[in-house]
Formats: sequence, structure tokens, C-alpha cells
Amino acid sequence: MITYIPLFYGAPCGSLDDILDDDTHDYLPVPESLSYGRKLFSIQVTGNSMLDANIESGDCIIVDGSQQSPETAVGRIIVASVDNKITIKRLRISDDGYILQPENPAYKPYHIQKYEDFHVMGVVISVQKEVR
Repeated sequence: MITYIPLFYGAPCGSLDDILDDDTHDYLPVPESLSYGRKLFSIQVTGNSMLDANIESGDCIIVDGSQQSPETAVGRIIVASVDNKITIKRLRISDDGYILQPENPAYKPYHIQKYEDFHVMGVVISVQKEVR
């Protein structure tokens, strides 16, 4: 069986840019077994900061929005909001807080500051690629 999850366009993978709340233009079909008991959404990625994780511009990531605890997401690729700006990075922990780690050596890690409004929107559970 197939179910459909919201598909958002243009979430940045290379920088922290805004994604519009009403930017749902489409729905992505996924196997119902993938969505069972989860709050899923998908994002078509832009940018190349996650290349070494095999996430490229144009790919659709499937995100489990029911997993929003930073403590349980450490080491995983997440969709994060920092001061209402969205990014896709691997979450790391340091002595003084959290780090958003790109998977491309051309990009630098982003250290979350204590004054910033940071939260995990979800954990990436799958990547769908377009055959080129």
C-alpha cells in the first residue's frame, strides 16, 4: 500500500535559509510500512553541503517529524531550525552544546550558540534520488 506525505521544496542543504510554511506544493508517495506510527514529511534538497552523506541537490529526503529530541538525534542527519531558518546537517555534540556538521569538507561546522532558538524538526530516515 502507498501513502502520501507532504513535500516541501527548497529546504537548504548548503546554508541556513528560510522555508515558507505554506510551501507545500506536492505530495510524495511512500510505502505505508515506512510511515506506520510516524509523522513523516519530505523535503526536496537544494545545495551540496551533505554530498558525502550521499544527499545531493534535487534529492528528496524523508523525515520522521516525531523524532525531535536533540539528545536522541546526536550522530544522525536532521532537519534543524535555528532562529526560524532551516538546514539539513548531522547533529554532533560538544562540551559547550550542539554542532551542525556538514558532510562536505568545503563547508564548516556550525556551532549552536546558547542564545539561538534551536530545535530538531525531525530525523532523516530515507533519501529518494532521481535517476539521471
